[in-house]
Amino acid sequence: MQQSREQQNTPVVCVVEVGVDTPATVRDIPITAAKRLRTVTGTAAELAAAASEYGDDYLRVCVKEKTRAGLREEVVGALPNALEVRIHPDFLESAHRPRPRDTKSSPHDLFTEYCAEVQLEDADVVALFDELLDEIVGR
Repeated sequence: MQQSREQQNTPVVCVVEVGVDTPATVRDIPITAAKRLRTVTGTAAELAAAASEYGDDYLRVCVKEKTRAGLREEVVGALPNALEVRIHPDFLESAHRPRPRDTKSSPHDLFTEYCAEVQLEDADVVALFDELLDEIVGR
């Protein structure tokens, strides 16, 4: 993953001095105590294992595995300075296009079909969906 402009930027404060009879002068004063912004990539386990290497840096995290319930919390638990957690594009479906649904299918079947389409393979999510559905429908 390429570095963004934020990562390449040297943090500075711009001081502008201006007077009634003098033109404005601008000078940059480097900020030496700033935290660095880094992009880190790997599986949740790889990122957790390398956590000590990241120090106090702010992190943009790119996770190289399929999405699942609790993944973000797991990553942030291991990397508390994570500002952003995303799934690597290789693990996302390239284009999710809704297709006509069979209106006779049960909500459970429709939800599991949707999970398969977005490549979410997590039995806990389906079980939670079924539990919430039972609560709402009052079965």
